[in-house]
Amino acid sequence: MFKLKPIYLNGKKFIQLSQLPMRQANALLSWLPGKSIMRLINDGVELEDCIDYSNYEYWFDTYFKKREFELDF
Repeated sequence: MFKLKPIYLNGKKFIQLSQLPMRQANALLSWLPGKSIMRLINDGVELEDCIDYSNYEYWFDTYFKKREFELDF
């Protein structure tokens, strides 16, 4: 599984949870504190399910990739 590329907005990086496969999104949601989900406006479009890219990247590298590796055996 590859990491999502971030959305750049006002010099910060984000991802949208709805862009993740459902299994990955559910696993990430169970790890994240509820206050981590943000609503952003990008080019006049409201994005309701955004999280900071650094949180996603940490989770992906520390938890998800490790779990995927363990499941391969």
